[in-house]
Amino acid sequence: SWLGSLYKADITSPQNQSTIISTNGVYRTFLDGNDLYVSERIEGKISKIDITQTSPSPVDVITNLSFPTGIFIQDDILYFGESGTSISKININDTNPVKTIISNTFNDPTGINLIGNDLYVAEFGAGKISKIDITQTSPQPVDVVTSLSNPTEILVVGNDLLVSEFNGNRIIQIDI
Repeated sequence: SWLGSLYKADITSPQNQSTIISTNGVYRTFLDGNDLYVSERIEGKISKIDITQTSPSPVDVITNLSFPTGIFIQDDILYFGESGTSISKININDTNPVKTIISNTFNDPTGINLIGNDLYVAEFGAGKISKIDITQTSPQPVDVVTSLSNPTEILVVGNDLLVSEFNGNRIIQIDI
């Protein structure tokens, strides 16, 4: 889902005041330590925000993307989808990260999550969850579950995938 703005709120404050920290078409977020990574579809970039700062400001991580969607970080590698067909990766420690396309065989990848070497992908346009083995040179997607109603996000809880369906108005549980 598109968010117009992203706010930081101190829930211990009686006034519960909020501070805008990004207003560029936030699509997905991922918290890695104190850094909140944000895919900004309108700006075509992924930014990060140090959430410990009093007045945080977004810092560009990678720009010139085509509607970045789902994001996931593991071991300093940021995996991300782009509207259309691709899943790519960058090293977040690189000063000028270079995008490497892992696979361009998806149908509107919106949510992603990594379990071991398997990158699970919610394919909004195909109505399914697929996975690829990121250790393969040219990984081919394998269907995990099909006939979903526009899956948007994936969360791993124990041995289960929790998948939100945009048009199904539900969250489904898949044993992996």
